[in-house]
Amino acid sequence: MENKITGFISRNHLFSRDDHLLVAISGGLDSVVLTHILLNLNYRILLAHVNYNLRGEESVKDEEFVKKLAGEHGLKLHLLNCGPPNQKGSSLQEEARSIRYDWLEKIADRHSLSHILTAHHADDSIETVLLNFFRGSGPEGLKGIPHSRGKIRRPLLSCTREEIMNYAKVKGIRWREDQTNRENTYQRNFLRNTILPQVEKHWPGLRKTLLRNAEIQGESHLIVRDWLDREKDKVRKQETENLLLIDLNEVQASLAPVTLLREMLKDTGVQTEVLVEILQSSTAGREWYNADKTIRLLTEPGGILSIEKLTPEGFPVVKIERTDTELKTPFGALILESGREHSGSKSPEVAVLAMEKLRFPLQLRLWKAGDSFCPSGMKGKRKKVKKFLTDLKLGKRKKEKVPVLLSEGDICWVVGHRVDERFAARDSDKRADCIYLRWETTE
Repeated sequence: MENKITGFISRNHLFSRDDHLLVAISGGLDSVVLTHILLNLNYRILLAHVNYNLRGEESVKDEEFVKKLAGEHGLKLHLLNCGPPNQKGSSLQEEARSIRYDWLEKIADRHSLSHILTAHHADDSIETVLLNFFRGSGPEGLKGIPHSRGKIRRPLLSCTREEIMNYAKVKGIRWREDQTNRENTYQRNFLRNTILPQVEKHWPGLRKTLLRNAEIQGESHLIVRDWLDREKDKVRKQETENLLLIDLNEVQASLAPVTLLREMLKDTGVQTEVLVEILQSSTAGREWYNADKTIRLLTEPGGILSIEKLTPEGFPVVKIERTDTELKTPFGALILESGREHSGSKSPEVAVLAMEKLRFPLQLRLWKAGDSFCPSGMKGKRKKVKKFLTDLKLGKRKKEKVPVLLSEGDICWVVGHRVDERFAARDSDKRADCIYLRWETTE
């Protein structure tokens, strides 16, 4: 088996004997065997173990076992002792995985280690393929566990669980048995302990078939990946830290609309069935959210889909003093200048107001239902802000981010769109009697 692993490492250029390697070790069969093989092959390794304290005394024994193993072979050991994750079921495993990988990355960076090695093997990859299939993850999920990702390397992917077990028995290697692996609470355990054994009674060669298909899928995905990278540039209309705009018309015109949209939305956490809903939606204003409501997808006029990270702090109510020169908000910045020359600017992003009509401190907040003002050019007629913005044909996302500037409760500027006639400076006003405001949106 050592020759098999050596060949796998070499063919896939995983790492060299000059590299310093960090091995993630639980004390279980797979990671202990990986450690012994790497030592036998004279690789330079360090060990890292996480104790989540999930199994009481058993967790303590796992840690002691790993300490003893490291001591016997003169290996440096990094330990993380943390409280149990807060989640349950598959969410617990996901949180534990996140804690583990974040910590491993920090150790590797801190000590300038070349790679992080985990003990995933061929059967893990088979289970991942099936779990992804059941979850409807799409083509990318059917290529199994990759042998490399960032600093992560997985040298045991060429070996089955049975081969690893046989190696341990022949070499007399001891390991810790995690009894929770026999419980079917977790989806992976249920698949491993119940589903796969039953299916293999009818299709004995199932595992080899799945591995072969995963390899083919992996190669096919390289072609798909190249196509996706080119198509993503076509449909991406705008991208900032918190906002992505996608042209759904371009998506629909592509060779594989669902695949392309799935790729664009893969980090949002939205369900697969939502993709079809989005593509079939012809109405602006439809919206979807991810599970924890931190990301919103919204159809906008012109066939645009916006994907927006929602800021938890929202838009604060801001007081503006006469001496202020700049105020920053989550949606933009307000620049203020007094005594500036003006010539009745027509730009909606600019407002020139008569100082004598303002009462400081001014107030900046988002517009709300019931707000009204007297738009300049309408001869003193009042209009609801909601109706005014609707008439501008602003999409929902842009509309809900419009601030208003108030003086003693009266709106003097619908920011970025129209000043109130009652507060607007006249061309005859001296520049010393005016305040010049400019709105710079974050989009």
